[in-house]
Amino acid sequence: MIKSHEQMSICKIEVGQSLCQVLVIERPETAEYLKEGSDVSLIFNETQVVLCKEQLTDCSLTNGFRSSIERVEKGTLLTRVFFNVQAFEIRALILTEANMDLEVGSTIYAYVRANEIMMASE
Repeated sequence: MIKSHEQMSICKIEVGQSLCQVLVIERPETAEYLKEGSDVSLIFNETQVVLCKEQLTDCSLTNGFRSSIERVEKGTLLTRVFFNVQAFEIRALILTEANMDLEVGSTIYAYVRANEIMMASE
């Protein structure tokens, strides 16, 4: 589904069984990839992924995914966390000082703002 107003559109994209919302500064009339049924890639920076140990409620972050941690690479300043959402590998880069005690196999909730995701045609 694509909803547009002025020069922006909100696109709801199926990612497996999940729904992801993306805010783009385009309209279907100005961007060929903004067509219902088009295959697109979703791209976002791993620093834009917010991790939580519990599911957020009453929150403006509309793109939330439940997964289990597959790998953790703990560094001095930054920790990279790997997990899958609908068979797609996602990485999150967080401050090591966040001290979340992340362990392989534990459940994690990952959130990404709709305006932090880019779309590209396949």
